[in-house]
Amino acid sequence: WNPLNLHECVHAEDLPAVNHAIHSALSTRGSFRVECRIRKPQGQWAWLDVAGAVLLDHNGDPTRLIGTTLDITRRRLAQFKANRRGFWS
Repeated sequence: WNPLNLHECVHAEDLPAVNHAIHSALSTRGSFRVECRIRKPQGQWAWLDVAGAVLLDHNGDPTRLIGTTLDITRRRLAQFKANRRGFWS
């Protein structure tokens, strides 16, 4: 499992949004935030809230991405269950 290889760990349905968020941040030299599903090393899926920013060198060119992840799986499951019961519709 390599977290740097998005195609291996991000759910296929979420990959376009993740790619868009990262590419937008790189082109604007800004930040990004996206929720996505990732496959954990043990094989199960988890929902993450991913926030990051582009670090720039002294010329203003992107050198790397930094960020944080928050596991929001329980929240997403609760939302799914509530939606199935009609609480949020």
